[in-house]
Amino acid sequence: MSRLFKIFLIVVLSVFSSTNLSANDTFFSIEKTAIDTDLIDAWEIVSTGSESIRRNTTNLEKLNDFVSATGMGKSKLISSFGNTKNAQKWIDMKIPESNLDALYDGFKNSPPSKFDAWTPDHKAQRWANHKKGKPNADFKTWSNKYDGNIDKATFANNGVNDYFSTLSGNVVKEKSFPNVSINTSEGVQSFTRRLDIVDNDLAKGIEFKEYSSGKVYRSPDIKREYALDGKLLNDQTLDDIEWVFKGCEPSAPLRADLEALGINITLLP
Repeated sequence: MSRLFKIFLIVVLSVFSSTNLSANDTFFSIEKTAIDTDLIDAWEIVSTGSESIRRNTTNLEKLNDFVSATGMGKSKLISSFGNTKNAQKWIDMKIPESNLDALYDGFKNSPPSKFDAWTPDHKAQRWANHKKGKPNADFKTWSNKYDGNIDKATFANNGVNDYFSTLSGNVVKEKSFPNVSINTSEGVQSFTRRLDIVDNDLAKGIEFKEYSSGKVYRSPDIKREYALDGKLLNDQTLDDIEWVFKGCEPSAPLRADLEALGINITLLP
């Protein structure tokens, strides 16, 4: 697409768009076109977002790089962006496959057992896990699905916060236990286990799960979490570990594994 045609296109879109953009938006789109017509496609993707999103050149450049690297269709990205409730996080997760692979290479030999949901590290680890199980997986399809679930991160954090507020005593959120060694398919490895809540007086750890799917299965990450918890109990680093499932429940195999390790299970509606 030529630069002159892009200029013409964005002016037409700005004037006749069904999104009822303001006069300021129209002026900004023309101004942005004059600065760098390569960012027009990225601007169109986020044109329904807030002013701070639309006018952030860094956001536009990030989206432009992602589209260039992946060849992902603009119409799908426009639809996906329009449905998200976390616009900035949605943009932040637009990371090309090669960048995710490089990120994972930086921590794969000593990864934490748990990353904050929907962060670059989290996405890199999830993509590596997915490829391990499905070597021929299509990155664009997987990335769209991953980014489509971004809103669950806020939902899950709210659930932990609400549950934490019901507890009393010397309780803290997100306490880490480094250098916990367990057997893996690659031999004995050490990880950092981060639990959602820890009661320091009772030496009790709490892992909180709230899955909209209604069922929690024995995924590789889940298996590693409870293996580390079993080691914490066996080493007497903690006296008690409880997995709380709110609005969901463990699968039968997961329940059996948790119970075999002496991990208590609590189901909440």
